[in-house]
Amino acid sequence: MNYTKQKIKYRYVLSILVVPLLFIAKACNEAPTPAILDDFEMANNTTDSFAKGLVSSDSAENIMAELSQVRRLTAPYHDHEKAIKAGWFAPLSECVENPGVGGMGIHYGNPVYLEDDIVDLLKPEVLLYEPQKNGSLRLVGVEYIVTGKFLGPEGPAPILLGKEFHWNPIQKIWALHVWIWRNNPSGMFADWNPKVNCDFASLED
Repeated sequence: MNYTKQKIKYRYVLSILVVPLLFIAKACNEAPTPAILDDFEMANNTTDSFAKGLVSSDSAENIMAELSQVRRLTAPYHDHEKAIKAGWFAPLSECVENPGVGGMGIHYGNPVYLEDDIVDLLKPEVLLYEPQKNGSLRLVGVEYIVTGKFLGPEGPAPILLGKEFHWNPIQKIWALHVWIWRNNPSGMFADWNPKVNCDFASLED
């Protein structure tokens, strides 16, 4: 896979989608279902992030409570069709992978959230999906984005979940990945997840 081409395509599509849109799918009102991630895997992921110093210990309890809110919000979107109906219908990239480092999966954006550039815990701009062998998509995480047209590289960086966003000079965005549905050995908020790959991207509908 040509990673450079993937980055270019991601930037191009994102630049199109952040302009005002006149027709947006209305978010569904379905109540969030309980989180379904294996407890051991989730505990390992969260604890790993604290151990790496990505969040301070004194705020760990609050951050874990906030992460639980995001899981409850996004739990229904393990069903990709529900995510589309709820507003995350815009494919911002094909499956993105950085060989030897990890993957991000396919980025599905919510144009309303991309356009407002508001940092809101319960309004992640992007849902991340990993293609599976059977052709389905597995929800692995979320990404929060603030575009450069609202906040340039000079900052200050937005902060959410006790973590500063980082500036991406290629897409010209501030971004924060949160791997709430796929354990990440590199940490909860790392850009790349070694456990995510694009091996079955060609099978995705």
